[in-house]
Amino acid sequence: MSNEIYVSAPGKIILFGEHAVVYGKTAVAGAINLRAYVKLSPTNDNTISLSLYDLNISKTWQFENIYTISNELKKLPNFSNFNTDEEIELSKELISKIGRIHENESHKYDIALEAFCYFITRLIIEKDIKLKSFNMSVRFELPASVGLGSSGAYCSSMIYTLFLFFDVPFELKDVVNYGTFGEYFIHGKSSGIDVALSTYGKIGSFQYGREIEILDCNMDFNIIIVNSKIERDTKKLVAMVREKLEKDKLLVEDLFEKIDKISNESVKILKNIGCIDSKIDSLKILNEFCSKNNNYLLSLDLGHEETTKICDILSQYDITGKITGAGGGGCIYGIEIQKLDHFTREQLCLDLENHGYNYWFCKLGASGVEKHDVIPEIFNMT
Repeated sequence: MSNEIYVSAPGKIILFGEHAVVYGKTAVAGAINLRAYVKLSPTNDNTISLSLYDLNISKTWQFENIYTISNELKKLPNFSNFNTDEEIELSKELISKIGRIHENESHKYDIALEAFCYFITRLIIEKDIKLKSFNMSVRFELPASVGLGSSGAYCSSMIYTLFLFFDVPFELKDVVNYGTFGEYFIHGKSSGIDVALSTYGKIGSFQYGREIEILDCNMDFNIIIVNSKIERDTKKLVAMVREKLEKDKLLVEDLFEKIDKISNESVKILKNIGCIDSKIDSLKILNEFCSKNNNYLLSLDLGHEETTKICDILSQYDITGKITGAGGGGCIYGIEIQKLDHFTREQLCLDLENHGYNYWFCKLGASGVEKHDVIPEIFNMT
């Protein structure tokens, strides 16, 4: 492996609390064993390169250009701790000068490069690092734009790798801080739960402005995640909900309160699972919460005909499907109250495949961001 660095971070599913979490309510989420992987290879050509293999994107920067933008960013207020959307936009405006895939035109994945440039420039400004040449490659087991936390896994694995490479002393809370602000370039101002779960792993509850609480939960249960293959724009959906809140404050706030109650009750179950007589009983309660929370999200117009179709298929196998993430497409998850037998699972898989859906059978509570001493298999694949 020579001096190469390998790091990965998990994706996540939000179990309960989507959208409401942006407004101070509780969300509950779990890390899943679908990950983003980073490989950093030192070079000696006085450039920094980033390759996003699965998106067919690559970019190389000269040191001089990065230092020039860093000097401009130093003049902005709160560059290391955005307080307003205006501060984010001012930073994006400067970083976009070097963050675009194509210099004279915009591209939908410019945001991924802008997050990377934010990390590098903030390290220069805040940690006084001296640039060293390297090539960074990123691979994904996670699909993008479907609510499984690909951007959070991308940001936490990337900044963790940069901390290691530039010998910056750090704690996991620093990964969360940098990663969350980096994700602002991708989604706009968001809750930060994706980065937090990608960093710490396991299952956690979260409120905006507070550190995530990792639950002491030994509950082992199976879930299925189904990808509708409908990509959606989280930033636009968050903005749409904000508009609804402004137009009908009482209705939307009432929905947020109901979602918050579900989240808090689910935390109690997950924390006290050992005190509940039957694991199946507790899963049934969580399953009921899935149904209620999903209906509240549909009331916010966050559904899609494909996600409804997935829920209908899952219901035939006694699994209650629920939107996870921003909605408007993306993924549905469901809890297996009782593990499906081999024949039934095969039939479910066939039904989903016949409709063209991707799916994964997962367990919650994957490990968080971590360095690998052995080359991850994904880098041996083409």
